[in-house]
Order: sequence, then structure tokens, then C-alpha cells
Amino acid sequence: GGADPAQTPSQPVDRQTGRRRQLRHEGSRPMATPFHVDLNAQAQALLAFDRAPSTLGLYPLVRNHRGRIILTGVGTSHVAALPSWRRLVSRGRATWWIEAGRLLDTPELVSPDSLLIITSRSGRCDEAVALVEKFDQINRPRAIIAITDDAAGPLAENADCEILLRSPPKERSRG
Repeated sequence: GGADPAQTPSQPVDRQTGRRRQLRHEGSRPMATPFHVDLNAQAQALLAFDRAPSTLGLYPLVRNHRGRIILTGVGTSHVAALPSWRRLVSRGRATWWIEAGRLLDTPELVSPDSLLIITSRSGRCDEAVALVEKFDQINRPRAIIAITDDAAGPLAENADCEILLRSPPKERSRG
């Protein structure tokens, strides 16, 4: 009998066998797992983003804004906005964090005083682009802000303002 998986939470569980896998180490650093985050690369990306010039068009859109703030996106782009949502809510701001597909199904959440912030690294996500196209036609929010890597993509082109992420290039799979 092996150790109970619930008793050793620091080791990953093999889904097929239900047994804990040992993490292998090279020197003092653990080998990458599917859950491994390259903290150095993440820190470098944040520093590069912080050093980048800010978008001048953003200030007039958000200055003195007291209406609803809606943070949306798809997948990891959506999850990336969760800390911002928590911070805004903790400061008493009327803020929604809703996945783009659900927002397409409930467009009445977007009011004329809303600030709609859509995050899409590619700037080409179908749901994100559909949102900006939908709100160009009906119930336009006060402002649509795109957070993306692609200033020439359809999301940024249809938004009132874009904030460029300046992310490092994604690794391509070799399979």
C-alpha cells in the first residue's frame, strides 16, 4: 500500500493510476510540470509592461468614471482580470467579472454608463470581437477598452482605446 494521495498534497496525482508522482529535481530546481510557472519570465513581462508608455486615450475615458465596470474575456485572458475585479470590488466600485460568451447572452448588463474592458491576448477571439461589434450597434457603453497584444487586430480596431500587453511570443508546440 502506498501513501494516501490526500495525505501528501505536494505531489501531483497521476489521473490514470490515482498514485502520487514524484517530482524529479535537476540540481535545486524542480523539473517543469503542467502546473509550473516560469516566475522569472512572468516578472520580466510585467516589468516590460510597466516600462511601456501608457495609452494617452485611456485617461479621458476613465477620468471621473463612477459607473459600472465590466471585465470580460475568454479563458486565461478572462482569468487574468480576476485580481483587478477583486481590487475594484474591495474599493467599493460597481464591478462585474463575466466571461465574454455569457455577456453576449446577457447584453443588458452593459449600460450606457458602463466601462467595458475586454482582454484578449490575440485580439481576435470570436467572443471578444462579437462583443465590440454588438455594442457598436446596440446599447453602447460609455467606453470599450481592449487589452491585447495586437493593436491592428479587430478587437483593438473596434474599441475606443487599446492597452497593449507586450507579451513575449508564445512557445509553439512541436508536435
